[in-house]
Amino acid sequence: MGIKLAIVVSTIMGLLCAFKIFQYLSVPSYQSIIHISRDHDIKIYRDKYGVPHIQAHTLSDALYAQGFVQAQDRLWQLHIRKMASQGRLSEIFGERTLKIDQYFRSIDYMDSARRIVNQLSSEGLNLFQSYVDGINKGRSTFTLLPIEFQLTRSDFIEWEIFDVICFIKFMALTTINDFHSEMMRSSIKEFDLETIKYLTGIGPENLYDIETTTINEQELKEQTKLHSDKFQDLNISSNIKAADLMQSYEFLIENIIPLSIGSNSWAVHGNFTKTGYPFLASDPHLENGLPSQWYQSSTTFPNGEFMAGGAIVGLPYILSGRTKHLAWGITISYADSSDLYEEQLKEIDGKMHYLFKEEWLPTIEKVELIHYGDKTYQMKIHRTHHGPILNFYFDDRGTKTITQPDKTYSLRSLIDIDDKFGPEVMLQFIQGTDLAEQLKILKKVIYPGLGMIFASQKDIAYMVVGKQIIKSGNPDDFGFIKNGWNGQSEWLGFISEDEHPIIINPPKGFVATANNRFFPMNEKYHTNWNINPTGRAHRIYQFLNQIVPNKVSFEQMKQLQLDTVDSYAKQSWPSLRKLIQSDYFKQYIDSWDFNLNIESKQATLYMLFEHYYCLSFKNLPPRWSQTYNFDSFFFLELTRFNENGKWCLPLTCSQILNNAVEQAVKHFEQLPQKEWGNCHKKFQGHSTFKDKFFGIFDREIPFGGNRRTPSVSTLDISKFPFRGYAGANYRMLISMAPGEVGQFIVDGGVSGNPLSEHYDNQLSLYADGKYISMYQKQFEKLTLLKRVDQRDEL
Repeated sequence: MGIKLAIVVSTIMGLLCAFKIFQYLSVPSYQSIIHISRDHDIKIYRDKYGVPHIQAHTLSDALYAQGFVQAQDRLWQLHIRKMASQGRLSEIFGERTLKIDQYFRSIDYMDSARRIVNQLSSEGLNLFQSYVDGINKGRSTFTLLPIEFQLTRSDFIEWEIFDVICFIKFMALTTINDFHSEMMRSSIKEFDLETIKYLTGIGPENLYDIETTTINEQELKEQTKLHSDKFQDLNISSNIKAADLMQSYEFLIENIIPLSIGSNSWAVHGNFTKTGYPFLASDPHLENGLPSQWYQSSTTFPNGEFMAGGAIVGLPYILSGRTKHLAWGITISYADSSDLYEEQLKEIDGKMHYLFKEEWLPTIEKVELIHYGDKTYQMKIHRTHHGPILNFYFDDRGTKTITQPDKTYSLRSLIDIDDKFGPEVMLQFIQGTDLAEQLKILKKVIYPGLGMIFASQKDIAYMVVGKQIIKSGNPDDFGFIKNGWNGQSEWLGFISEDEHPIIINPPKGFVATANNRFFPMNEKYHTNWNINPTGRAHRIYQFLNQIVPNKVSFEQMKQLQLDTVDSYAKQSWPSLRKLIQSDYFKQYIDSWDFNLNIESKQATLYMLFEHYYCLSFKNLPPRWSQTYNFDSFFFLELTRFNENGKWCLPLTCSQILNNAVEQAVKHFEQLPQKEWGNCHKKFQGHSTFKDKFFGIFDREIPFGGNRRTPSVSTLDISKFPFRGYAGANYRMLISMAPGEVGQFIVDGGVSGNPLSEHYDNQLSLYADGKYISMYQKQFEKLTLLKRVDQRDEL
């Protein structure tokens, strides 16, 4: 018995020792000041959270250091993003990711990325090369690669400028959501066209809360050239094509399309703040995960200039942050930037052709090779003038080939364009001092489609960054798959730089955006005709309109960023109450302030009602209830309730609603713990191994809010207990007052290594609504450092 015990103890001790050795060898040291000698000496300090604070002489050196620290902290994340953006995941994971690789290869943007690299300016090439050189040097500091490389038996592949440009296109693709919605709408076969429009928010008459727009009617008239007293093209006949796309849509939502993502950002002018200088807030929303989607850093220069904020790993930019002179926050604009076209194909003399305006035109052909294990998959891609044909995904089993031409679809999108200016523009923007002049630079960006908020010491501004498409045809058709052969749904061009809207210092005292409609209805090109409203924007505008007239404090900016009030639910409760039969439900919700904080029991009951209500609609596509389409339909329906709506058959809509209430009450009464924080958790799954290895790489915390609250949690409403899968991964608050900088926080930590103490050491602060300083002036006071030089001579 003693020998067996000794063996067990020695085995455990051996494993612990092996773990500590692996941890020591695979986690970079944060205990020293790193000196890197290039043209000038670069110093990298770490604060107690592991956040890097860089001292550099030039922007080139700063980007080199940015690449270096990203590699130190997020090497696996860099590797997986490179491989995913180029359709090469199967080189790591084998055949199980083959269809995902086929999808991204079929989008066919890598040739464009290569052309863009060749068109970069000499300065741009130098800056991007500095960044990738830093990444590759950062990798060389590892004695042993992080644990994910060991588990997948992978090796790191050095980065090139091409990899950065591919990743820019990949990230831009995640902001293009409209073609997914086109698939969803076009796959609904059970209802007539007008009903589908109502259910999915097509046209202003089918949208709830169209008044909450980032640019209001007065601003559209006075600060843009886009106002029109009458709508254009509304009498044009419809050109919508029905399609059988359910199998394809299910594949995409299971593997590609995230739950609804977005962001909040707003700025208050100095005339309306207690400091007399602008405040800016930003909290971009992507899928939750570990490591965090965002990476914090700050950089100082000898002349007193600095930049600080959050970057997306794999990009050299501070995407949400500030310099000494300017601050900026980003959101997704949800501008309509893609279209699916049904194509008619025909083989002529052994070559594929497509029909356009009664003429058969040859497709452009190419072959892509996808390697996995010792196998190679050969994939033929065809292009029309619209873009790449995606027909591989539009069948039941993924076996259709281009030679089976029934129901094939091409994708036209902004990322198909060679955006030779876009990759460099943000690097140019951060070097400026005058906000109005720097905004002119951003007009050149083609993609991604962003709604950006800006501040300087004297100005605030809003701008839609990315080209806005002018389309032919009826604007109702913009939300559906188009007829590709008759030429009636073509792109006509883009809003010109002269007309590109910028709003500076509006009379209301603030600018704000939360993925809501950015124009009112009287915008002449109908570029946001089918954008759905968001409850987050409604609450942010409600809150700001209350506090701005009385001078806003920095603390109030924080309160708004952490706010968990569902203003849509509150506003619609009197209408909903009239329809509900359950006295228990009515009495319970009557006592609620519609704040979904973690202690609220009413929040749990209300969200259970929403859960059972959305499950009642079996004939609608998956994810419909997870989108802003559902929010718009649900709250609009409460105000114009249709007892005999076709979507409720064979029941009445009152029966559907009250059945959901009864199920919610029954479920609620059976819960041992009824607080919202016990029924709703923010899930931080590891980017590659979530729900694997007994969840040791994952984290989960009680969390407030829902997708309509400023402190957002995008949860899967169809499943209980509720898990938040997307949210504010990065929060930032900035004061432009002299001597003040700002605060930020991520929903994890700076490190992507699960064995590092900095893997999740900001998560508890994040959960408590706390922040850390963005910028360190006194480097010698950073508590973690031991003042030991590690000189890395290149």
